[in-house]
Amino acid sequence: TVSIPQSVETIDGRAFACDFKLKKVSLPDKLKVLNNEVFYACEALQEIELGPNIEELGNYVFYQCKSLKKIVIPRKVKSMGDSVFSGCENLSLITLPPRDFEMGINVFANCKSLKKITLPQNMKYINTGTFWNCISLESVDIPKHITSIGDRASYRCSSLLTITFPEEITYIGSEAFYKCENLINITLPRISELKKGSKQGEVIPNCRIGADCFAGCIK
Repeated sequence: TVSIPQSVETIDGRAFACDFKLKKVSLPDKLKVLNNEVFYACEALQEIELGPNIEELGNYVFYQCKSLKKIVIPRKVKSMGDSVFSGCENLSLITLPPRDFEMGINVFANCKSLKKITLPQNMKYINTGTFWNCISLESVDIPKHITSIGDRASYRCSSLLTITFPEEITYIGSEAFYKCENLINITLPRISELKKGSKQGEVIPNCRIGADCFAGCIK
């Protein structure tokens, strides 16, 4: 167990990277920033509680923390960088704050144990590769104000069963739901432009579906 002193507000990049024996970390309440790769590849890390004043999580902060099972993102978070939880194969419970915040690409990529997640209700977009290869993911509640879903956002989410897109959607990226092999129900708003490999739809202004968006959805 590592206990960070209460006076610390920032932890610099790679501070504990590749510490293969680290299992538990106690962070101070004053902590505001975890910089890039702080706990990169801490494969034994099982337990960590982010303090209430955390505002920023840098790139790859918990990348390949394969023993981490749950995480609560504090309400004050303003941004999470690229691949923050990518490769956390046993992460099954993620609690996000109710308000929108900036998220990088591939944030939850390869979280193979994640089954369900609720996104902030005022969220405007889902970034590239957000749920890439989350093979256990069965349900994503897409908020009604989402306008854009990035390329490969739910690539190979092979357990995903149903998806409903909000009326405000203007773009669904290339391969966004590629190889979601058990997807049986898709509810789309009227759409204006379809690229190769996508399914047919009707016309409304300013809405587009990218190449191979639903390719390999065999059901």
